[in-house]
Amino acid sequence: MGGHASMINQFRAEDEPAKTRVDYWQHVLANTLAPYQIRSVGGSFRSEVRQTAMGSVTVLDLQGSAVNVSRTSDLIRKSDLGLCKIDLAIGGRGVFEQDDRQSALMPGEFLLIDLSRPSHVTIDRWHQGAIVMFPRALLPVRHNEMRELTAVRFSPTDPYAALVSSLVAELARHLDAYGGDRDPRIGTAFIDLLSLAVATRLDRVPDVPADSRQNAMMLRIQAFIEQRLGDPGLSPGMIAAAHHISVRTLHKLYEAEEETITASIRRQRLERSRQDLLDPGLGDRPVSAVGARWGFPDAAAFSRAFRAAYGLPPAEYRATRAGVLRGRGGERRLAVLGADACVRAVVARRRARHRAAIQPGRPHRPRAARQQDHVPHDAVVVSQLRRAHCHDRGPPTLRAPSWRASPFRVEHDC
Repeated sequence: MGGHASMINQFRAEDEPAKTRVDYWQHVLANTLAPYQIRSVGGSFRSEVRQTAMGSVTVLDLQGSAVNVSRTSDLIRKSDLGLCKIDLAIGGRGVFEQDDRQSALMPGEFLLIDLSRPSHVTIDRWHQGAIVMFPRALLPVRHNEMRELTAVRFSPTDPYAALVSSLVAELARHLDAYGGDRDPRIGTAFIDLLSLAVATRLDRVPDVPADSRQNAMMLRIQAFIEQRLGDPGLSPGMIAAAHHISVRTLHKLYEAEEETITASIRRQRLERSRQDLLDPGLGDRPVSAVGARWGFPDAAAFSRAFRAAYGLPPAEYRATRAGVLRGRGGERRLAVLGADACVRAVVARRRARHRAAIQPGRPHRPRAARQQDHVPHDAVVVSQLRRAHCHDRGPPTLRAPSWRASPFRVEHDC
């Protein structure tokens, strides 16, 4: 049985009778990946796969019981489309064979398989993994070099390989968010990172196109920043030194971005702080401790930066978002219903128009008529705007090459 939602193809072996299940699953793999021979191991065969296209690549999230899978010469002669794939282990253990090499993958590791040559996979227990399939021509690797790379493990201790693993795992977890060709740059980002991982293994980094190297470096830098947001010493100098580039080169990389590297770090720290302030489990944590956790050791500086970003000091923001309306100067403050900048801006404009309309010196009108100037309760305004905003803005989009707050994060445009 196949299902379609947001361009996601989903199949479950258990939906087919046990007698014909293996044959059915061979048909499923032929249509979602490539033709394989399958032999179930042990008891009743179970498996599930979700698949979608993302630009130039196809991503599969796969889990199942013990099985032996082979891509034979006969199958290749009937269906050689010039494709490669990487297999990322997420849970369980699998043994992959190609070109007289055999590798056992542990969670977080991946390897490269050329679908134009015979290969074999042995899964001895329940497993979960992710597969990304792509045209072999997209990798800057010569034909004879490909044989040096197949069935070779790439460890998450290698910087570019770690980014490949993180990206693929994120895509597999959230196929619904990223799938359906919503942003073809996802496929480009994957190829850029994989090209650097492969070129590093072959000691041929200069052969990778300059754009690919730059995009991969940006993703690596953004991952480095995310991991160290809580370090007050995080600075352009530290980041440049960790990546063996000059501070000038680092700033040049950010020239094409919407913000400088310093502004990016500040925004991410403030967003993490905001999330902590809204976390009920951290309600007893002092505001100063929240700021210090995310790289703001000076409580006063944290309060000023937070207020500039979100319109309220952190303590008051926490209180109002917890549902407490506080009066100050006869004006209501924004309540618990969202921090969308566009919503706050519209509410502010409505309030400004209201205040301008009732300034002293305006010709007197009867009380009943003046009441028409009443501004709706903030909660009503925000609720109405949010419903319209969420209805109009459509599906989320992925900002690339820079993913805000996380290298691989979905955001809504305001």
